[in-house]
Amino acid sequence: MSRIREYLGNAMRIILLEDDLELQTEFVRVVDQSDGDLVVVSTPTNEDDLPGVIERTGADIIFVDETPMHRTWAHVVQAVQKKVPSARIVLHTEKPTAHLLEECRRCGVRRPVRKHLPLDRLVAEMEGVIDDERRLMLGVVPEEERGDISAGGPVRRSRGGVIVMCSGTSGGASKTTTAANFALYLASNPVMPMRTALVDLEKGRGSLRVLFDPLMPAKPSILDFAEWAGKPQIPPEILKAQIPQDSPPARKYHLTTIWGSGSFDRTEDVTEELVNTLLVSLRLSHDYVIVDLPGDITDAAMGALRAATAVLWFVRADIKDMERSADVLNVLSTQANMDLAKFQVVLSMVPPKARPIYNPVQIQKALGMRIVPWYIPYDERVAMAMPGRFPAMEQRNGPYMQALKKIVEHMCPETRMEGHRGQRVGLFGLRGKK
Repeated sequence: MSRIREYLGNAMRIILLEDDLELQTEFVRVVDQSDGDLVVVSTPTNEDDLPGVIERTGADIIFVDETPMHRTWAHVVQAVQKKVPSARIVLHTEKPTAHLLEECRRCGVRRPVRKHLPLDRLVAEMEGVIDDERRLMLGVVPEEERGDISAGGPVRRSRGGVIVMCSGTSGGASKTTTAANFALYLASNPVMPMRTALVDLEKGRGSLRVLFDPLMPAKPSILDFAEWAGKPQIPPEILKAQIPQDSPPARKYHLTTIWGSGSFDRTEDVTEELVNTLLVSLRLSHDYVIVDLPGDITDAAMGALRAATAVLWFVRADIKDMERSADVLNVLSTQANMDLAKFQVVLSMVPPKARPIYNPVQIQKALGMRIVPWYIPYDERVAMAMPGRFPAMEQRNGPYMQALKKIVEHMCPETRMEGHRGQRVGLFGLRGKK
């Protein structure tokens, strides 16, 4: 399987904005030879139609002609990003230059791509876009390549479709609590609110719904989409119709929620194929999909881990627990061929005075891998919080939320406060100039 299909879970859907019919025909002919890795879903000629076409087709990447019919390419990109922030955009050009590359970075365009490329070069360029996205999620891309401040506000580097797993075999490591607050931080972020989905893959009723409201109907459940298991995606109109807009998470936090099976008896009905189809569908319509995984490694959990862009692996502040996690990670790597490069370890529930004890050297030795962990401290107010009371909304300056903000802002650079000149007091400490 190519890196494109492994990352996206399906063929890369391409929109080509090009008013030259000869170039359109040549591009489509080349893509048709890609053996299912690439597919052209639309070839609009009018840039004004582009945002609607993106939303209708769920395209993975958009090729924008360097010389569109009515406006500059930068204006076309700006209009698309305003209506579809998650769009991945590349610039289709006759001659990529260093200056053009810098302009693309400033405007949030992934990269310039030369016209008239043969198939192997085109596939390599698209794999490069995927690799750039993965490196950005893992914090490898230099800061200067993440976009710039322009026209009085932050320019978002268009990414979208990022799937973050909260996983780990340790019980009581605040995995579910962190998944909920991670999603709320993104959905309510004052710098750039993200279209965010929160998915519960825990067995039975799970505890995620209890955090919001134990009496809230478990709608939609992942099993409501069972008929689409194994298919490329759930039609957007079906997905939208199944998600109630008046549920507490949607109404209060603008958060899409998909709950678990609701019964231990139906746990086996949540298959790897169903999970993969649901996550692929959600990533087409959301900027971020946050998933709470069960503690044991089921087939469904394996499918979710493979589909993930990044995995937060939760471990309790206990050397024995770290060694058990090391055994699990070793099995995932050697027997399941899991890419551990996308795993980031979170040392959770660390007592206030214990962090010096659990230093990176000790943790690397216990886990058997070179990795610098994230730390989330024990916070009694979080542990004793009542349903519906979230640190992301009410305890923004507490130790738990300060630690979580570091993780989120590292993985999602567009949520950072640096350089943003807000004019109001908002969530998470955003303040205007005095």
